[in-house]
Amino acid sequence: MRKIYTFIILFVALSTFTKAQEIQAIVSTSHVQLRWTSTAGYAIDHYEIERRNRGEEFKTIALILAENGSESAAYLYKDKLTGGDQHLYYRVHCFFADGTESYSDILSLNLAEAKDDLLKISTDVAGCRLLLDLPTQKGSYLFRIYNMNGQLLETQRSTGGSNVVEADKLVSGKYFMEAYHPVTGKRFYGTFSL
Repeated sequence: MRKIYTFIILFVALSTFTKAQEIQAIVSTSHVQLRWTSTAGYAIDHYEIERRNRGEEFKTIALILAENGSESAAYLYKDKLTGGDQHLYYRVHCFFADGTESYSDILSLNLAEAKDDLLKISTDVAGCRLLLDLPTQKGSYLFRIYNMNGQLLETQRSTGGSNVVEADKLVSGKYFMEAYHPVTGKRFYGTFSL
């Protein structure tokens, strides 16, 4: 009987570490936009966004109050870049209502490489097509368009060498796009407004 109690206590202790959030980043020329989602079913008090440069300790840069409910919630935070940043590390420190804490995995960003992957997007006169500045590659690109809450709205595949994406189904607003080239594995990211 003692072994069963030990197992249950060990399982409860380990389960608190599974609450950590997955953090994602979108790098632009002036800021890093961080995105993470809450885990449904846990009462979360707040989050602290922590950042560090190479060779430094993590420091809290923002406090975000949690939205608790039965569904998971998505969170966004924009961290302004100073211009001298080369390599940044981020993590989300989660504080639960029961007094426990957890951390997300550490997200490492090489800003010099990330800025090379920025996608330049313009619209045609009517605003119903997106004109993209992408390297010419053998094979086609897969385009994913998201709203600013991170919800996938549309997926399109281009014909070989075409850098035009139809946007006639989108309403006015701001959007995020990912262009993925399956042959090379290269991804490009950008934002646009209609």
